[in-house]
Amino acid sequence: MVKVCVIGSGVTGLVMVKELLESGHEPVCFEATGVIGGLFSYSYEGLYLTSSSHITAFSDFPPKCEPCIWKAGEYVDYLKDYCKEFDLMKHVHFNTKVISVQRMKEKPGASYWVVATETASGQQAHYFDYVVVSTGTNNVPKRWKYDGQDSFTGTVMHSGDINDFAPFDNKKTLCVGMGESGADIILHIAQREGASVAMSVRSSPGWITPRYRANMPADLMTNRIVWGLPRRLGAWLGWLISLSDIQQSDPVVRKAGEINLENKTTELGLFGTFGTKTTNGIEAMLNYGAEIKGDVRSVGPGKRVTFKDGSTMEGVDYVVQCTGFEPTFRILEGGCPQEGAIENDAVMQQVCKDVCNVRRGLYKHALHPSLGSRLLFAGFVRPGFGAIPPLAEMQARWYVAMLDGKAQRPLPSREEMLESIAADAAGEESMYRKGPGVRIASLVDYMVYMNDMATRIGCMPPWWRLLFSDPVTLWTIFTGPLSGTQFRLAGPGAKPSLARAILRNYPSFFPLKRLAVISAGLWVWSGLINLLLLPFPSSTPLLGPLKETFKPVGFSDSRYVYNSRARALPPPSSNSASNSAASSSAAAASSSSSSSAASSSSSSAAAAAAVMPVITHEYAAEAARERVEGEDPALQKRAQWAAHIASKASASASG
Repeated sequence: MVKVCVIGSGVTGLVMVKELLESGHEPVCFEATGVIGGLFSYSYEGLYLTSSSHITAFSDFPPKCEPCIWKAGEYVDYLKDYCKEFDLMKHVHFNTKVISVQRMKEKPGASYWVVATETASGQQAHYFDYVVVSTGTNNVPKRWKYDGQDSFTGTVMHSGDINDFAPFDNKKTLCVGMGESGADIILHIAQREGASVAMSVRSSPGWITPRYRANMPADLMTNRIVWGLPRRLGAWLGWLISLSDIQQSDPVVRKAGEINLENKTTELGLFGTFGTKTTNGIEAMLNYGAEIKGDVRSVGPGKRVTFKDGSTMEGVDYVVQCTGFEPTFRILEGGCPQEGAIENDAVMQQVCKDVCNVRRGLYKHALHPSLGSRLLFAGFVRPGFGAIPPLAEMQARWYVAMLDGKAQRPLPSREEMLESIAADAAGEESMYRKGPGVRIASLVDYMVYMNDMATRIGCMPPWWRLLFSDPVTLWTIFTGPLSGTQFRLAGPGAKPSLARAILRNYPSFFPLKRLAVISAGLWVWSGLINLLLLPFPSSTPLLGPLKETFKPVGFSDSRYVYNSRARALPPPSSNSASNSAASSSAAAASSSSSSSAASSSSSSAAAAAAVMPVITHEYAAEAARERVEGEDPALQKRAQWAAHIASKASASASG
């Protein structure tokens, strides 16, 4: 049993506490406010989630309703029931703000971390072996300061400041951003009495899809049939769905289809971007006269807003920034020094820098290579489609399996983690390279990430066993929503009887007939190509790489790559029971001797070659060249890393 500090009682914090408790550990959760649920507990009235109840729910606590899109309040009620079911509340310390997290100086028998908290009665120090930061990516409103804002006589606010929409009655409003929250807010304002609204859009809104299709949540299509298709077919999938949408009678759906059809920012269709899982912005345009404007150049003087195309908008009462949120890591920066803590901790200073870009700084978007399992960042993932709670639950199960020494793939060495980070990042950026998703560092392929976690835990569905012993459950795994329940059938944390009961009651996506037909057609096409290419080995020029790109996704250790899946890093040779603790303590001490550095250098080329197939080497190199030759200096370093990994892997393959 170990003592673990969990910071935050939002979705990720609660599931982490629950998984730790079930495994016999001692979690202590600090919550700065007086309620659970994070931002969902403080949202405006009428906020709906963008994922359905049956995708969002935790794997062993199914929703008690028919498939629907929950309101924020309904989801908080679900979380309260979850806490009651697993007796979590007594482990949460409310109105307790964490003000610093610092490493302790090494002493025999001493704890690794000292965590300082603040309550109404004063400050207090607590000591832990492990710390989980579960405050998530949506922590602090992302506010912009516009040129001329001091001369603007209207109000500039963030969407997070909105409690209700009555103040927008008879007002003229500009909403900046057309993401999911932005689109919802635009419609809420447009529906107010006498209100006038416009939206400023500077880039692609991603892939627009309605919350409901055929009176069922549209994200039921987030299953293994649709998302198991080779990523190369994403453009065809998107094109066929868009063509189908523009034939529908609903003008809002037709318009969404037109926008998606014209969206040329990604060559992988809906696989190469993030989903905007609401059509409320389009409804505001068509039914309430909302205007589309370009990017804002300046605000003021008076109530004027000037756009980058030179046009202006007069009489603007409100500028609402629907620009999302960002994480903050001030608690890790060494403020409020504690007795016995390391002063001017260089390792923690580096962690604070690296975690700002989770794609490039964290192993599996969760662990820093210098600290191993001592510090976990939970929930710092955003799926293009799908939901964050199932991803956070898989992270929690993975973390607990590592602490218990039960993970099928123990935590690798620091050098292997660095190689894996670079390879994963190069693959992710090749997926999202031409779309708006490349700027979102936390963006992941939902099914690929779930499977990646499952292979590390050792809880992938037992395909062949189910085929012969329980084909009905196997069928529901493929046709039902991709929830975490299918990863409860085997491995650490398995609850097979409960999982089967839940899966068999989950709906399939076949009521979404158009999507089912489109997916089936693409599977037939993909199968025929695979059949034709079957005689050719992967080393065959041209045909070998083509064969790799048409492999289905999701049956093993898939990676974030342009075309298919890649082989995962082999597990370390040391045994599972001792590796987790040993790797974390060694990494935390950052003991990189010259001999180990030489050893890691000699193995790095082999590790790089193991994580990416040949076609990905070529594609990553192409992506890298485009980045380096482009005008965006912020992407130069990413490009150089991608080129570095690609060149090493290509050299190893040719050798």
